[in-house]
Amino acid sequence: MENLQWSERLTEAEPEQLLSLAGATRRAGNLADARLVELAAGWADRHGVLAYACDVVGSESLVTMGGDGTPLVAEFCPAELGAAIGLSLAAARSLIADGLDLRHRLRLVWAGVQAGDVTPWVARKVAAKIRGLDAAAAARVDAYLAPAAATLSPGRLLRAVDAAVLAADPDRAEADAEAAACRRGFWVAPDVVDGVVDVYGVLDAPDAAALNTTVAHLARALRVLGDTDSHDVRRGKALALLANPSAALAVLARAAAADPTDARAGAHTADEGVDDCQADEGVGWLDRRGYDTTDGSTDEVSSDGDTCDRDAHDADTDEGADSTNAGGSGCGPGPGVDLGLATLYAHVSLEALETGQGVARVEDIGPVVVSVLRRWLRDRQVSVKPVIDLAHMPVYDCYETPARLAEAIWLAKPADYFPCSSLVSRRSDNEHTIPYVPPDRGGPPGQTNLAAMGRMGRHTHRIKTFSGWKVTQPSSGVWIWKAPHGHYYLVDHGGTTPLGKLWTS
Repeated sequence: MENLQWSERLTEAEPEQLLSLAGATRRAGNLADARLVELAAGWADRHGVLAYACDVVGSESLVTMGGDGTPLVAEFCPAELGAAIGLSLAAARSLIADGLDLRHRLRLVWAGVQAGDVTPWVARKVAAKIRGLDAAAAARVDAYLAPAAATLSPGRLLRAVDAAVLAADPDRAEADAEAAACRRGFWVAPDVVDGVVDVYGVLDAPDAAALNTTVAHLARALRVLGDTDSHDVRRGKALALLANPSAALAVLARAAAADPTDARAGAHTADEGVDDCQADEGVGWLDRRGYDTTDGSTDEVSSDGDTCDRDAHDADTDEGADSTNAGGSGCGPGPGVDLGLATLYAHVSLEALETGQGVARVEDIGPVVVSVLRRWLRDRQVSVKPVIDLAHMPVYDCYETPARLAEAIWLAKPADYFPCSSLVSRRSDNEHTIPYVPPDRGGPPGQTNLAAMGRMGRHTHRIKTFSGWKVTQPSSGVWIWKAPHGHYYLVDHGGTTPLGKLWTS
C-alpha cells in the first residue's frame, strides 16, 4: 500500500516537486547509510573483549581493523553483523573498519556525515585511503578536508585526499614512492559478462610503453591478415596472443609475408585516414578512456568528452582489407594458428551439447552461452573428462576426503556454506558438516560421504570452530545456523535466508 501511494504521488507531482523529492530522498538515504556506519562502530564497541578466549592455534584474537588510534576488536565479530545485514565477511569487516576510522580519526568529516552533508560512501573511501597513516597525520588530513568535504564533488575530494596524504606524512610518502615497484602485477577481474572479462595491470612506465607498441604491432598484423574487427577489438586479440608467444610470432611472420611493406610496428601511415579521434593507431593509453566512479559505479565514459565513432574510423582505415576476415568478429587470430593447450573446467548439459544452444558453467569464470565456449575452444587442444555420477558416489570410513569424493563435493556444493559467504573456490576445504567421530571411538561407518560434506574457507572454518556459531544439517545441502545472539539463518543452494529468532523446546 505504501509503495502504491508513493507511485501515485510521483505520477501527480510537478517537475519542481520531483526535484524536491529527489533531494530529500537522497538526503534520507545518506542519513540511513550514516546510521549503518555508526551501528557498525557500535557493534565493534561491544566486542572489545573475547567471548571465547583460549590458547588453541586458530582461535579468535583481538585485532586492529581500523587505522592507528582505533580500538582493538574481536576478530570474528564481523561474521554476525554481516549475516544480519546481508554482507560478506570482508564487506562487514570493511564497514566496521571505516566506522571506527571515521569516529576516531576523521572526527570533523564524520560530523559532516552525521549531519547529512557528506555522502557516507565518499567518507568511507576517505577513511580507507588514510588507513596507513598514524593518528596525528590522519588528524591533519581531517582538518584539511573538513571545510570542503561537503562542497567538493566526490572525484575532486578523493583527489584532494591523495594530495593531503602526501603532505601529511612526507617521510611515508617518500617510502611509498620507493616501494611503488612492488605494486607491479597483472590481474583478471572475477566478473564475466557475456563471455568477456576485464584485465588490468601495473607496470613500470617503459615496460608499459613497450607492451603498448607490441600490442599495436600485433593488432596491425591481424588487420593485414584480413581481420576486419575494430581497432580496439584487434588490440584485445593481440594482447590475448601474447599468452602464446609462438602464436604471436607466427602471426607477425604471416603478416610480413602477406604484405612486407605494411607489416611494421603499429605507427600510423599517411593513408590511414587518421583524424582528431585518434592521432596514432598504436596509441592504447588509458587516458583515452576513463572510469567515472563519482557515484560508486564503474561505467565507462569518455575521459575528455570525445564522441568519435571508433568503429567507423576503423572501417575507413581498413578499406581494402581482405573480405575473408581471417580473424574478424569473434574469430581467433586467423586460420592455421595453434593457440596451444588450455585448462578449462566447463559444465554443459546434454541438451546444450546436442543442440549447440544453452548455457555452460565455467569454473572460476561463471555462466556463458555455449557459442562463447565454442569460440574459446576453437584452435585449442581439448581433453574430455569422464562424467562423475553424483547419485552413486561411494562412502568412506576415513576422515580424509578421497580425490573422487572431493571432486563430487565440488560439483554438487561449490560454495562456502557459512551465512552470506561469497567464497566459491577449489582452494576452499572439504568439511564434515556433520561432526566426524572416529570409528575407534564409536563412530558409525561411512561418515565421509557426499550428503554429510560441504566446503568452507579457512576463516569461516575458524569462526565455526572457535566462536558461538552453531550449525545443524536437516538434509543434504541444507544447513541451519544459529548466531551467537540467537538469530537463525537458512543456507542452501539458493543462498542465505534470515529466519530471525526461533524459540524451540
